[in-house]
Amino acid sequence: MLLSKGSDAPLALRVLFRQCVEMAPSILVIDPLTTLAARNSSRQIDFSPMDETFLSELCRMLEEAKERGVTMIGVTLDPSMIQKRVLQCFDEQV
Repeated sequence: MLLSKGSDAPLALRVLFRQCVEMAPSILVIDPLTTLAARNSSRQIDFSPMDETFLSELCRMLEEAKERGVTMIGVTLDPSMIQKRVLQCFDEQV
């Protein structure tokens, strides 16, 4: 399923996550992670409440995945471009 940041992304990610929980053990790959959790280092654009809600939901899913048998993998070429709070929810970085 193709996800992109926007009004449908939180709902689509929740649906996909629930499907992975139902099929657990399973793997959910978010590639590239910057599509959903990019860091705005320039601060030229403030995050909207929708963005904040989405990032919180993503972090909650990452925590819940550990208990539900879902391995979530976020792929990026540059971890410095990802929201720190999202990176901290992943168990490890490779």
